[in-house]
Amino acid sequence: MNTNVTKASFANIADINNGHSLVFPEVDPIVKDILSRDTQIRSRIQSKPEGLETFRWVEQTGLGRNAAFSDPRSIAPTAPNAPTRVEKLAKIKCITSRITYGFFDSALTRNGTFSYILEQDMRDAVADCLGVSNTAIYNGTDTSYGTPTTNQYYGIMTAITQTATFNTTETLAEQIGTEIARMINKKFGVAKAVPTAIYMNPLTADLMAKQEAKKANNMRLFTNTIVPGATVPMIQTMVGALPVIVDPEITLAANGTDPTKFDHKILILNEDQITRHYFVDGQRSYGDPVVFKLGLTESLVDDYVIFMADNVVVNYPDVAHVIATYTA
Repeated sequence: MNTNVTKASFANIADINNGHSLVFPEVDPIVKDILSRDTQIRSRIQSKPEGLETFRWVEQTGLGRNAAFSDPRSIAPTAPNAPTRVEKLAKIKCITSRITYGFFDSALTRNGTFSYILEQDMRDAVADCLGVSNTAIYNGTDTSYGTPTTNQYYGIMTAITQTATFNTTETLAEQIGTEIARMINKKFGVAKAVPTAIYMNPLTADLMAKQEAKKANNMRLFTNTIVPGATVPMIQTMVGALPVIVDPEITLAANGTDPTKFDHKILILNEDQITRHYFVDGQRSYGDPVVFKLGLTESLVDDYVIFMADNVVVNYPDVAHVIATYTA
C-alpha cells in the first residue's frame, strides 16, 4: 500500500476566500510525463521458448576437413579429422516486481480527475521489468552461463571477448568499416559471422555524425527509414548498409588516463547469434511480464506480483561480435 500520501491543508486550498469572493483552483487533468520507457536490444534479438530451467545448445567450432587431391587411378582417401562441437548450458533467470492499491485511495482516485493513473501505474510496473531486462542484457553482473554467480544475466558487455581499440586518426565510421572487413576475412572452415547491426551510446553516434559531416565526401553514413516513422542512421560496410542502434544503456566511462575524455563503446553484433531463451509451462509464456493478482488482504489492499522468466545467451562470443573502444 502506498504510504506516500500528501494531504492538503484545507485552510489553504482556495485561491481566493475573501469577502464575497471564493475561487478554488483547477488542475490540468493530464499528468506531464516525458520519462523514457524505451527498450532497444531486447526486441531485436532472437527468442526461443524453453520448458525446463536448464537449457542446452551446441556450437560447432570446426569442420572435419579430410578432402584432398588424389590420383584417380590410386584412390586412397583418409578421414583423420572429425568435426568439433562444444556443448553449452545456461539457466532461466527471473525478474519480479510488485504493486499494491489501497481500496479507499483507489476508489477516490477513480472518482477524481486522475482516474487513469491506476492503469498507467500498472503499465509502468510492467514496463519497469522490461527496462531492467534491457539494461541487464548489456550490463548484467553474472560471470558464467553454466555456473551462474548472480541472479542477473551474463551481460553481453562482459560475455563478448573479442575486442578492438580504435585510434583517433581515422573516423569512427571508417574504423567500424575496417573492423567488419576484418571480421568477415575468414577462409573456408573458419568461424565467421556477418554483423547485422552496430550499437552505441547516442553521444557516440553524435560524435560519429560530426566526424562524417566534416568530410568532403561522406559516403559511409546516411539515414534510412526501416519502418514508417522510424528513421535510423546507417553505415555502409563490406556487408552492406548496417543500422546504428543508439541506446543510453551503453554507458560512457571516464578515461582512466585522461579524465577529460571518455571511453566510447561500439558494439558490432550479429543479432542472429544472441538469443533470449524464455520459459513456457505449456499454458502460458513468461517471456514478457505476467501479472498475478494475489487478492485483497484483510486491510483491503489489492496486491499484484509481476513475473517474467528468461535468459540471454551470446553464441560465439569470441568470433561473432566485437566490442570496440574509442577514446575522445
